[in-house]
Amino acid sequence: MHISGLFPGNSNNAFVFDSGSYKQTDSLIRGRGCWLNFDSSKSYTVTGRKTDTNIVPVSQGWNIIGTFDYTVYTSEITSDPANILESNFFGFSNGYFPAWTLSSGGGYWVYVSQAGNLTLPNLGVKKPVAGTEPVNSFGDFANIEFKDESGNKSNLYFCVGNVNTEFYKLPPVPPSSSFDARFENNSYVRNLNLKQHSVNIQSTLGNYSLKIINAGNIKFKIRDAVNGKMVNKTLINGQEILIDGRIDKLIIENDFAVPLTYELMQNYPNPFNSMTKINYQIPSQGFVTIKIYDVTGRLIKTLLNDIRDAGEYSVLFDAGGLSSGVYFYSFVSGNFTSVKKMMYIK
Repeated sequence: MHISGLFPGNSNNAFVFDSGSYKQTDSLIRGRGCWLNFDSSKSYTVTGRKTDTNIVPVSQGWNIIGTFDYTVYTSEITSDPANILESNFFGFSNGYFPAWTLSSGGGYWVYVSQAGNLTLPNLGVKKPVAGTEPVNSFGDFANIEFKDESGNKSNLYFCVGNVNTEFYKLPPVPPSSSFDARFENNSYVRNLNLKQHSVNIQSTLGNYSLKIINAGNIKFKIRDAVNGKMVNKTLINGQEILIDGRIDKLIIENDFAVPLTYELMQNYPNPFNSMTKINYQIPSQGFVTIKIYDVTGRLIKTLLNDIRDAGEYSVLFDAGGLSSGVYFYSFVSGNFTSVKKMMYIK
């Protein structure tokens, strides 16, 4: 079971997960999974005796397990003591993914509440009992896809309603050479009703991208966790942005009120006596200018000339000291311009 015997020519040590941290090992243990790095794709022929057990010992917390020489459905795996499984099973292929079948030769993560044994079905692959198949779908969830320049990716989800997000916790962060993205509480599912979400990213291959999928009309504000200036963007469904790989933590805010378009509303009240309110909205951060003109086109007053985040806003106009009559107010932000008329009556 020594690595040099199983994989000749590969000088890298394996990593096992023990007592909450990764530890190097030069030998493998039957039924126990590990991380092993190869410099390039290779094929090996491994010979040895067929295993005579289908029991895998597990410790309290996260474990990496294997399935010997056959593939099994996770729904067919039992535990002793009973009901100690507290997570999905996870495989790893360019990022973690929930695994509903465990394949021969693969290593899979699982979290258990206490030490015990997992028993694999003796006959290998067996069709699950109807109604026991795990739900491998987040079709109703907004999906955030993080992806690095080599195609490694992690998917995070926003759920709606009463969902136990503790069940969706992720295995420990992979060794530092692997890409990873997760919510700060180590989950890959968060409730959309929570306004702010922190995401930790492990990236070693330069920049990475971020894309929101299946979000409908919901917009998300994305900013870095340092000062909110290195990244400060509003992300809409299907849009992709590029993030500097040195940024390892992002703050994501969902704002159901973030508008989709620029719009300047009619002032209220109109006609007005002395004071009126002007409402407007912008879909992304930008410079906003609102100015008041008389009927000759002469500038009367600049109400606003400043940067605003995406959102809905209002400004007040006090016409005290002006003559009764028609006035115009202009709105400029980005490439959008709008002008509306208002009536002042003393």
